[in-house]
Amino acid sequence: MKYSSTLLSALILASQSYTALGTFTIAAADSSTGQVGASGSSCVSGSLYTVAYHSIPNHGLCMTQGSPPANPDWDPDVTEPSPVYGVIDAMLANDTDPSIIIDSITNPKLDDERFMFAFKSVNYRQYGCVDLKGRAAGYTGKDLAKLYAIMTFGKENVQEDVQGTIGDIVYSAQGNIVSKTTVTTLQSTFVSDGACDLVERLYNSLAAVFESQELIGDIRCFDDNNAAGSSVFIHVDNADGSEVISIQNRDPNTSVNPWEEFKGEYEAWREDNPCPAAQDVNTAVSR
Repeated sequence: MKYSSTLLSALILASQSYTALGTFTIAAADSSTGQVGASGSSCVSGSLYTVAYHSIPNHGLCMTQGSPPANPDWDPDVTEPSPVYGVIDAMLANDTDPSIIIDSITNPKLDDERFMFAFKSVNYRQYGCVDLKGRAAGYTGKDLAKLYAIMTFGKENVQEDVQGTIGDIVYSAQGNIVSKTTVTTLQSTFVSDGACDLVERLYNSLAAVFESQELIGDIRCFDDNNAAGSSVFIHVDNADGSEVISIQNRDPNTSVNPWEEFKGEYEAWREDNPCPAAQDVNTAVSR
């Protein structure tokens, strides 16, 4: 399909107002501990955690990425948050099945924002939701690949999501404008043996992408900082709402590789919060 130079310019300009374009995250919920959390990265200058992470402790969480719904918490030009967030919070609190949450927040009657002109914003969203009842669901908008093909002038990238379980833990891994093996690396590392708790699984998944021998991750950062991303975070909450861990780089810059500083903060946290006694887990099952 051919696009006029006017349309191309408009698409690029419109994309600049959507902070989380190009993101990889993995969200998880552990029914044995009541913990929910996620980790991820993106080639953006703002806080990915602020944009993408939406949880109700002791219930579940949803990641909102791609072109996320408008929210004044991260976009000063917005006065009211999209109703999508209210629906996410209410449904998580009510223990609604994540697949129903996804169906509800991708309904054009709810999400009637316009990405630009006549293009429906919902087609440029990406979601991943999990809960403590062992359920997960994901969504990748049908027009994300088309948009990123234009933005990257045909440079290879993928948009995908995958869900599964490992023992008492359910997860959803998702990525958009990422290299081909990014999401599978998140998933395969998360379910691999050796992690002592949910925090370590989430951290190991992130580390596997950043420390891959082959450069993978958000493809926009490859030329900027030769890294998987620039804004990076890990966050986990206990069932009572208290934080288990919350680390993100304080001043994201797309020209700086954040990994070594982030890794140092995590290792310092782990020293103060040693692994609990190892527990047996079931064999990983993907669905």
